[in-house]
Parts: sequence; structure tokens; C-alpha cells
Amino acid sequence: MLRSIPLVLALTLVVLACDDDPEGNNANNVNNVNNTNNVNNTNNVNNVNNINNANNVNNVNNVNNTNNLNNVTEYEAVPGARCTQENRVGTVVVGSYSGGGGLELAAQLHDRPGIDRAELSFSDAACGFWEALPSGFCDPACTGDTACDHTGTCVPLPVPVEDLALTLHAGEQTQTFEPQYAGQLYGPVTLPGRAFAATLTFEGLTVRLAETTVPEPLPELAGTWHGGHEGPEGLDFAWALPADPAGASVYTYIPINHHAASATHTECLVDADTLGFSVAEAMLTPLAVVTGLEFQGLEHARTAAAVTSRGCVEFQWRVWHFVDWTYAK
Repeated sequence: MLRSIPLVLALTLVVLACDDDPEGNNANNVNNVNNTNNVNNTNNVNNVNNINNANNVNNVNNVNNTNNLNNVTEYEAVPGARCTQENRVGTVVVGSYSGGGGLELAAQLHDRPGIDRAELSFSDAACGFWEALPSGFCDPACTGDTACDHTGTCVPLPVPVEDLALTLHAGEQTQTFEPQYAGQLYGPVTLPGRAFAATLTFEGLTVRLAETTVPEPLPELAGTWHGGHEGPEGLDFAWALPADPAGASVYTYIPINHHAASATHTECLVDADTLGFSVAEAMLTPLAVVTGLEFQGLEHARTAAAVTSRGCVEFQWRVWHFVDWTYAK
């Protein structure tokens, strides 16, 4: 149960590092891996509006094969898809750490997508730099369960879904998770193997995930850090070909230093058989303020997403990697 705590924190979507760790490898920041919703194409981070039509709110009918989304109550998650920051309402994570330990499940959904806090500024083949939106000014001031967005509009804050329930399927065996604190689901996965289907229910809706295998850790993962923590000049990552790379991706979320209290960040996403990628200096320097760059880690994952009448639900079957760095001279 001790390992379940980072996974639950992963669903808060708040990038917090609780110390001034110069290495930026604060284990409490495992939550950053769950911000996968901001890169919107599993094959091309530059395409931020379409993941096989799964997450484009203008194309939800293409995902669910219906002409009236509001009348649909059952959905199939699209393999390889991810939600956008505009339509994401929650995630379901089954995963572990590359260093070992059993699989854990964590899930939380909200009744609406969160308030937009950042927008894509520029990108390359692997990464995108997201800049915080300016603070809005609302007059009169927002009250109750509302907050001022960047347009100066008071909008409702997301509320956790409390009737969330999920069943994992491994062949004929099942394991059901019931809501705990604030509607969250969490706990160790006791089913055998690494391949699971899932049935998620909430607010009268059902979302199904076909059997999906949690990837194995990336083999021979290596990271090279160019420059210093307060003046990073680039990051390089490389790994050997996974035994089963089909449908798997490698992702990282790099936040601005937590002292800045800003939504500015960099995200990178490549197919697992790409065998590596680099993060350019221009996507790192703006993040390395105060005590320097706070790199979190890499996620080797298979994802799927379904756009429902409440918003987009994302499944992440993943392994979390901390990186052992080589520092370039």
C-alpha cells in the first residue's frame, strides 16, 4: 500500500516538488507523469489537435460511432489515444516503477475538464514547450466553487466524481476497486500477469478498455545532461529496443521549478521503437529558474482514451523510470 501513495498523488495534476533537490528527481513528483493530456498525438507531438480523432472535441462522433454523443452511455477507449488538456476529466493508471515492486492502480475523475492554464508555444519532432497563460481579471471577483480563467471569466471548478468504480479483467479473473477518499480508486493489483482489460463506470456511463499489456521497463535506458542544473543546454535519452514495442510510447513532463508556481512546462512524446530523443536548450532554460531544472523521469506506457459526454477519460498502463545521468563535459 505504501507504493500506492505516489500513484494517488499523480492524479492531483499539481506539479509540486517539496524540496530544493538539485537533481530534480524528487520522488514526490511522480504526479507529473500523469499530465500526458497536454501532448495530443502519440506519433507526433506537433499535431496537438488530433489523436486519431479520439480527443478532438469536434470529432467525438468519429470515436464512438454515434451521431449524438449526449445519448450515448457506453464507450470504448481508443488504443494509443491521449486526452487533451481541454477535454480531459481524469485518468486511470496501472503501473509500477522500473526498479521493481508490484503493480498499483490509481484513478480519479472530475465532473468537467480543468481550467486551461498553459498553451503550446513551439515544438519540434519530439517535444513541445507550453507557456503559462496570463492570469485573468474578474470583476466582480469569482465566488463559491468558481475561479477566474485567463479570459477574465468565472468558470466552475472541477468536482471529483464520487461514484467511480472500476473492474480489472485478466482472463476469467476480475478485481474490483471501489471509491475511497474523494472518489479516488487506489490499491495493489492482485491479478496475475501484466495484461488487463478494464470496465469503468461513473455517473451512469461505462467506459471499456480492451486487454492492454503494461510495458516492461525500457532496456539500457541512458540519459545525458548537457550544461548545469541552473543553465541546462540539452537532455539526451537513449534505450535499446523493447521486446514488445508495439503500441507503446515514451513520455516525459518537465515542469518549471516549483518556486515559480507556474503552469509553464515542456512535454516530450515518442514511440518506444524510436530508441531515443533530445530536449533542446530553448525548452529547458525557461524552466530552470530559482534553484534550477527539476527533471522528473520517463514513462514507458500504453495509453487509450475515450471521449464521453462528461469529457475525455485516459487509461495509462505504464512503467515509471528515474534516470541515471551522465553529465557531459
